Amino acid sequence: MTTPARSRAGGEHAMSGMDGRQQPGAPERRSTFGIRVRAWPAWARRAAGRHRWFLGVLGLGAALRVVAMLGYRPALWFPDSYTYVVTALRPRPDLVRPAGYSMFLRLLEPFHSFGGVVAVQHLLGLAMGVLVYAAVLRAGGRVWAAVPATVPVLLDAYQVQLEHLLVSDTLFAFLLVAAVFVLLGRRGPIVWRAAAGAGALLGAATLTRTIGLPLIAVVAAWLLLPRTASVKRRRASEDAHRADSPASSAAPGPGNVTLDPTPPSSGAEPSLPERGVTAGRTPRNRSPGMPTRGRIRAWLPGAPIRGRAGLAGVLVAAALVPIVGYGAWFWGTYQRFGIVGANGVFLYGRTMSFADCAVLRPPPDLAVLCDDRPPSRRPPSQWYVWAPDAPLVKLPGITFTQETDRLAGRFAFLALRGQPADYAASVLTELARSFSWGRPVYPDRETYDYYEFPTRAPAPPDGYPARHGAELAVRYERGAIDTRVVEPFAGWLRAYQGVARTPGTALLAVLLLPPALAAVRAVHGRRRNRAPGHAPTSDHAPAPGCAPASDHAPAPGCAPTSDRVSAADRVATPDRTSAPAEGSGADAAAGADGRWRGRGTGWALPWVVAVSLLVLPAATAEFDYRYVLPAVPLACLAAALLTAGRPGRSERPRPADPVNFQ
Repeated sequence: MTTPARSRAGGEHAMSGMDGRQQPGAPERRSTFGIRVRAWPAWARRAAGRHRWFLGVLGLGAALRVVAMLGYRPALWFPDSYTYVVTALRPRPDLVRPAGYSMFLRLLEPFHSFGGVVAVQHLLGLAMGVLVYAAVLRAGGRVWAAVPATVPVLLDAYQVQLEHLLVSDTLFAFLLVAAVFVLLGRRGPIVWRAAAGAGALLGAATLTRTIGLPLIAVVAAWLLLPRTASVKRRRASEDAHRADSPASSAAPGPGNVTLDPTPPSSGAEPSLPERGVTAGRTPRNRSPGMPTRGRIRAWLPGAPIRGRAGLAGVLVAAALVPIVGYGAWFWGTYQRFGIVGANGVFLYGRTMSFADCAVLRPPPDLAVLCDDRPPSRRPPSQWYVWAPDAPLVKLPGITFTQETDRLAGRFAFLALRGQPADYAASVLTELARSFSWGRPVYPDRETYDYYEFPTRAPAPPDGYPARHGAELAVRYERGAIDTRVVEPFAGWLRAYQGVARTPGTALLAVLLLPPALAAVRAVHGRRRNRAPGHAPTSDHAPAPGCAPASDHAPAPGCAPTSDRVSAADRVATPDRTSAPAEGSGADAAAGADGRWRGRGTGWALPWVVAVSLLVLPAATAEFDYRYVLPAVPLACLAAALLTAGRPGRSERPRPADPVNFQ
């Protein structure tokens, strides 16, 4: 008994025996990483062949995470973890941290397993790698750039260790990467649904870590930026490709544009009009000669500011819905506006790295917060928030009351106004710690050791919040919560962590690459446009090899060039629009030499988000190693998107569908 299988290439039938042996005439059975794939579906075989390198990296990342779960059971604890558990089981807004991660723990409570929580976090880490890889390919990037972009998030030992900690950073990083993917990972212009989805993800990220709030404004500002040059190049590329396709004809006449290559008299079935278009009538809400598809749902780079502002408004509105709801809950609990009640306290701790009361001369009520030691001999900023001997902590009452927070905020703004240069220098000093080649101990040994795979589990911190959190964690787990270090798996991870990490200097190089290459391309483009005999391509320029044509009579075999015809000519939706092949005349029409790939600016969004993730903690709190890791996948995505711009071999150009407006 045999089973027929149609080969992909020639459509011939090949026979495979029930014993699994290769039969004569059957196509060759290939394997991916030693796994025989002859029994897989055709689409799975094609995907495994094309993405085999990424699947290998993804498999290694999954193996690392399995070893982590075997070596440290059920999870690794951080001082903040106990507060998250308290908020999860006793729902109440926390004054220091938003409750997004606590709600994540509450969602997984029915499983009663912190091992299950870190398993989900490891899956989120793997999902970040998948999203980075998919975003690069869907933007037209190269596989050889997409695969290395996923290596830090999938194989970095400190990333795996962070996912094994019961802290909010993994969830926060995933929400940001997902938001960027929603905006960049679709073929075609951004639509309002993508803006709403990205806004909702950014709102959830803000309720996970407050540093997400300014990122909403950053992403909205990116949506407002016009990119007229990009759409001109895209339109020129489309026109150049249509010049290589069979000749199109346009029947002149007012209000009638026909781009169907089949004459009506040939007896072929006429093209159906667009939805909402009837013979002799212009659709509502559309000017004559303009396409109906995407007139509301699509946004083209370089579109009028009203469309871009609308998308930015949708994103901001979608982000504010969960934030405003959480703010109402916070107000009902503390009669204070906000999502946390410690902004002034943390900013005070940040300014104490440079604030000099001899220069500031604060009023008496603020003078109690001064530190007489010179700035060079002061402890890190977090000491002024948590240490029992800190000036703010020694004040009557708890540290995060509304009065204390206002007092600390007044001192912080006084220092910012009185010593702006010292503040800028302090921020740059903290930011520079993100780019060191080594990994020096900072801010102190205790905090530093929490980010290493330990030889033995650390004891819970002292204090009522930690003790209360440990009691509730036992109820959550329905068992012991102490971390068990299991050898040899734990030893393998400790050895791996000593060699597999992303140095800060490498991160700096990745961040500098996109703007540097963009500047080089801009200089190259200006020089090329000034070269003798070079005529910049515009929307009205004829395609290469075509003679100029009139508004109503394009040259045979050439694309229409008039405004009225070109508007209808661009009716194809973005995911069906033909793309120029490498080496075709479209490169010249796009106004760029074939050596300069990735001419778009899609890299700007993940790049600015990554830079913001590094700058904002240094400006408002202090440097911490776990604050750096969420920026790494976005920085790598920005660098990989430099290869986007022209289709690869898997994205062969397809002719656009004929369109007939009657």
